[in-house]
Amino acid sequence: MKPAEVVKRMKRGEELVNRGTGWYIAPPRRPYAPFQGKLVEDSAVGHLVAAGVIRVEIPSLSARAHLNPTPA
Repeated sequence: MKPAEVVKRMKRGEELVNRGTGWYIAPPRRPYAPFQGKLVEDSAVGHLVAAGVIRVEIPSLSARAHLNPTPA
């Protein structure tokens, strides 16, 4: 998946998460529903971090990526 597609999906409300098995993009989790994530290459995530488009936070055992605010 290309970095532009990742950003587009994140803007639609999907989450980019890494739970120790790689980066996946998916709709927000729903209780008792199966995980519907799609694997995103590490290079695409690294490109977005280096470009300043996303930031990665590790609040617990999962890493989460958030879109950085864009200047108006």
